[in-house]
Amino acid sequence: MADPRTLGHRPLFHAATLVLVAGCKVGPDYTPPEPELPDAWHSAATEGLSTGESNVQTWWLALEDPVLNELIHRAAAKNLDLEVAFSRIKQARAVRGIATGERSVDAAEKSVEQVKTLYRTGLTDFQNVLDSERSLSQQQDQLAESRGLVVRNLISLYRALGGGWDPDPTVLEEELEDQKNGEPII
Repeated sequence: MADPRTLGHRPLFHAATLVLVAGCKVGPDYTPPEPELPDAWHSAATEGLSTGESNVQTWWLALEDPVLNELIHRAAAKNLDLEVAFSRIKQARAVRGIATGERSVDAAEKSVEQVKTLYRTGLTDFQNVLDSERSLSQQQDQLAESRGLVVRNLISLYRALGGGWDPDPTVLEEELEDQKNGEPII
């Protein structure tokens, strides 16, 4: 059975629905309006433009704004290019690797000493001594690799900053001949 409180609202709801649906109906003779479009633009799209070459690499110079020129010059002078930034990230990671490697080597050396002490007292077998020494050797190798990586990254950073080695082939040939003759390369 329906709730007596909502019985009075049903006819009102149906009437509102009919009014809304009737408001959406458009008569049978409706035609959409035709917009008026001009045959051509009032002015040419190239009006006011000059012909010739334009340099998009220095577009701001056309504005003749000394403040903008100075800001762009300062930004270009202090901006690191991607290669330099990448080299610095690699360098930081390599330095972090050295710090981590040094701590690992120290811990492995202490472990070797402890295992040797246990072996001397008969509390462990020689296999544990060999395993701890192998671990120490691996940590030392990783530390040496990290140190070499730091040097390689410093060279990469130096080259990215504009330094580098651009050999002259004639000088190289002379140096190779000197080396073959036993003369030191200076």
